[in-house]
Amino acid sequence: MKKTIKSVAAYDPDYLSQQLSQLVSQGFSTKFTHQLFSKKTATLAIKVISDYLVMSQQHTLAICEIEGQICGCLLISEDPNNLAHLYHFFRRSLTVMQSLKLLFLMVMLSYRPQKNEGYIDLVVTDQKFYRLGVAQSLIEHSMAMTSKQHPTLHVAESNRQAIKLYEKLNFKRIKHESSRLLYWLTGKKGWYLMRWENEKN
Repeated sequence: MKKTIKSVAAYDPDYLSQQLSQLVSQGFSTKFTHQLFSKKTATLAIKVISDYLVMSQQHTLAICEIEGQICGCLLISEDPNNLAHLYHFFRRSLTVMQSLKLLFLMVMLSYRPQKNEGYIDLVVTDQKFYRLGVAQSLIEHSMAMTSKQHPTLHVAESNRQAIKLYEKLNFKRIKHESSRLLYWLTGKKGWYLMRWENEKN
């Protein structure tokens, strides 16, 4: 099946936000519901995040399609998030407490990119399109397009399938991290920080 990578500008914002909500819910809903949110509130929080991803210019979002269907996405952050801006955006749809909880979760899961470093915040594939190379296509496209020399990402040490893929694509494990707070928040205690090494450099 032919895969096509597109940018946010190729889509109607409302349609894209809806599709992103479904993708993020599939891949990351347990991070929202493990401690902080009920399933109902998590659904709303994910929708708010998806709206932000579609509207914000502080990151690069790549969308993968197969036969006209959105099947995956990849998000790269190249600048630190403006927390005040995030909070005010969340407050459009969430209560004060919900906004603070969501902001706290995003801060804990975020990483501050260094010079010449883009951070891959998420890579997610629709479950219906598993094992079709969607994540690999998104990563290869993004690595070819980014101006940053050393894109990085975090992956749970228990996610061996993802680690295998990243290593295949020339990401190297550079640090192992363990956090009781992250374990409490997400149920995942051990994480690897991995960095892409450009073979041409």
